[in-house]
Amino acid sequence: MLLLIYFLSILGAVLVLLTSVVKALNSFLASITVTLTELVNVQQAFTRYKNEQRKRKNLKKKNRR
Repeated sequence: MLLLIYFLSILGAVLVLLTSVVKALNSFLASITVTLTELVNVQQAFTRYKNEQRKRKNLKKKNRR
């Protein structure tokens, strides 16, 4: 009986530790997701900027002709 209580208390401690590890991992992955989303937004803005520059350059070439 005492061995069973000891085993269950160890199992409980392991589960609490595992829960905190999973929570920390979840928080870490959420921050990575936010960072990647921001990077995608920056990349899209940069692509739009480059496209606008290309359009302006082409318009200047057309106006010179």
